[in-house]
Amino acid sequence: MSGTATHDRIRATKTPPADDQAPRRDANPGKRSRKAYRAARNLTIAVVLLAVVAAGVILGIDNQTPVTMRFLNRESPEWPVFWWLCATFAGGVFLGVTLCAASLVRGRMNQRLLRRSLRQREAELDRLSTP
Repeated sequence: MSGTATHDRIRATKTPPADDQAPRRDANPGKRSRKAYRAARNLTIAVVLLAVVAAGVILGIDNQTPVTMRFLNRESPEWPVFWWLCATFAGGVFLGVTLCAASLVRGRMNQRLLRRSLRQREAELDRLSTP
């Protein structure tokens, strides 16, 4: 008897009859569905947003002391520390989104150029390969 025949016989004896098999749920139970990932992502975003809002409320309550900012020889209006922190945070968010958008636009332009080059090369290859 050959090795593969023995292997097939062993595998056949270990497989239970079809009526005794439990129904299969998923071909790969280790992988999550897209819905599960979306739900986890949305939950994470909600928790982070809630934490930021809670931190903002705490900062707003604790930092009501008016201050004046000085830079070089200039003085700013007198605002509570909370509003200065909010303005700084908003400026950072704006700067981050702007830089991210610039990088995204640059990447899209590069992608467009590469696709155009690929189409030209494919057309040239088709032209050269046809007799």
